[in-house]
Amino acid sequence: INDAYNANPLSMRASLRTFARLPGGHHRWAVVGGMRELGAIADEEHLALGEFIDHLDLDGVVAVGELGRQIVCRNTKHFYHCADPAEAASILKDQLSAGDRVLLKASRGERLELVLKHFTEN
Repeated sequence: INDAYNANPLSMRASLRTFARLPGGHHRWAVVGGMRELGAIADEEHLALGEFIDHLDLDGVVAVGELGRQIVCRNTKHFYHCADPAEAASILKDQLSAGDRVLLKASRGERLELVLKHFTEN
């Protein structure tokens, strides 16, 4: 599910919560990136998002980019931070099996749609 065109604290939580509750499929992985234009509350909101994600039923999380570095998940089964979408795609290639689901969620400027592009190439 590519929802990487707009992100703020409320939309991130809503998308992640809905995704975690989807029936069927095998494993659920979220690839998350930064929420841009939050100003002075950016650090606080990214840290809070990591805590929120820890309470969801997700099998793995990949946080991408500099803002993604602040999204720290301590209780998620598999948590990775990577520098860019190409590295995120590589992690997913190593972790996913047929039937698994992936959510891409970040502000448009984070360019997470490139995760899908790199995942399907090579």
